[in-house]
Formats: sequence, structure tokens, C-alpha cells
Amino acid sequence: MNDLEKIINSLGITYYNTSIRETIKPVKLHGVIEQRDILMRLDKGNMFIGKDYEAVKEGDYLFLPAGQTVHVQHGAGDRVDLFGLQGFKNQAEREQYIVPVSLAQPLTKKREVFTIIGVNVFIYNVVPLFHILQMPCVKIPRTAYFDGLIERILEEQTGSLAGKSKMQNNLAEELIISLLRHFYLDKELKEYFARIEYLLDKRLINIVQYVRNNLDKDLSNKVISNIAYVSEDYVGQLFKTLTSRNLQEYIENERLEKAYQLLTARSENIQEIAHMVGFKDPAYFSRRFKLRYKENANAVRRKEKNYMM
Repeated sequence: MNDLEKIINSLGITYYNTSIRETIKPVKLHGVIEQRDILMRLDKGNMFIGKDYEAVKEGDYLFLPAGQTVHVQHGAGDRVDLFGLQGFKNQAEREQYIVPVSLAQPLTKKREVFTIIGVNVFIYNVVPLFHILQMPCVKIPRTAYFDGLIERILEEQTGSLAGKSKMQNNLAEELIISLLRHFYLDKELKEYFARIEYLLDKRLINIVQYVRNNLDKDLSNKVISNIAYVSEDYVGQLFKTLTSRNLQEYIENERLEKAYQLLTARSENIQEIAHMVGFKDPAYFSRRFKLRYKENANAVRRKEKNYMM
């Protein structure tokens, strides 16, 4: 059994949503960080990707991995509005540029249309796969196979037959496995799979799982070393070897991401939320939060979190 087979067998894939959207006003999303793994298909019109905003062909797909910086432009025109790191503030702002399209509406009368599907992909339901692999945004030529899967997911989306959710999840799983096969065989993406064997290291799984379940507790290298059964001096090096990330930076990022989620979903004050994710000093939490998200915690609390571009 090769490493890719092991990874596929360990995957936990959760389907989120699929929709068709129309761009009614050109917009550029520059440096946005997605919270889910996103697959988009340009059905009609214009789309551009990457820092150089390379044109996408009609029918082609774009894969946007969770946690990576995304540069994408929907539509074309003399004036294109720009949004930075956080993207749209809420659904109302997004719909000034991009609106959902009912499947009952004829797309022949639309000029700028794309299909978007969102999923969460984890190893052992713990490690976000594409984020750990540090996969970039990938452009994928149109294939009838992918088209067929997307159409079946859309059919389930609008239907009400028994087993709808399970069927959508099964189709999303098939889609992700197909994408992984495609990426694995692409010579230009080989480097991102060089670390794939490390992702199966039980020590890494134990560390990530413990961190996620104990953000409010002491997560010093000494504590983590006991979880991984290695020395305190070595645990940081081990984590960096397996993930290319600094252990304590990873822990702080997990705490900040959890705080972001809590701020949009819970009513506790900011000081309480800071303590809930392991920050003993609320002032320090506020500084690190603003550095990470380019806005303060109060501003985040006032807006609706947007999960899909």
C-alpha cells in the first residue's frame, strides 16, 4: 500500500454546500484566506487567478485549499473593486457583486456564472490535509468526469430524496479522491506530496488532536513532548520536520482561529473568549488577534463570518 493509498484511507471528508453564482459586478479578492477547501468551475464569462491574475478558461476548474492565501477576480470590466484579507464582510456585501442563481433559472441569459463547492478534508478527522501539504491554488482543465460529479451533487442539492446528505457526502468524497489522484500525478505538484508519509506519523496525529482538544490548557513544549513521547528539546524539531511549521506558532494560530469562531458564535465577552482559548493576558490576545486578522476582535464580533467566497 503506497502513501497516497494510506492517506485516502485515512480521510474524513465533510460536504458543506454547492451553489451556482452570478457575478453582477467585477470584484477582485486579493489575499483572501478560505476557511474550507473550495472547488470552483467557471461556467461562463471571466475569472482570473493568482498574483498575476491569469485568465481561466470557461469550463476549467480552480481548487482553492483551506488556509492558503487566494487571489481571484470574478468578472471583468474597466473598474474592478478590491477586497483584501477578510474578503466580504457579510452576505449583503457579497451580493453587491456575486449573487446565487436558482437552478430553475436558464443560465443561457447569464453572462458571468460559476459553480462553487465547499468541503472540509481532514486526515483522521484531525489534520487539515491540503493546509498541511501547503497546496497552492490549482487550475484544472475541464473533464467530463468532474462535470458529472458536480451535476449529481447539484441534483441532490435541489432534491429531497431520502439519504440526501449521505449521498452528497459520498459524491464529495469521490470528488476529493479524484482530485488527489490528479494532483499526485501532476509533476508540478509532486513537491507538495514529498511530506505525505510524515502525515501518517502517529506522533503528529497525537499532537494535533491534543492541541485542538486542550486550547485552554498549558501547551508548552514540555507538555506536548509527553504527548508525542519524545524529549522536550526535540519535540519542536519533530513537529517542524513533519509539518514545516513552528510548533508554538501553530498552537497560537489554532487558538486565534478558535477565538475567531467563538466571537462569531458565542455571547461571552472578549476577555472570557481569550481565556477559553488559552490566552491568559487579554491585552496580548488583542494584539495578536489584530496582527493575524488585520482587525480587532470587536470588529469581528459585529460582522457575520463568510465561509465561502
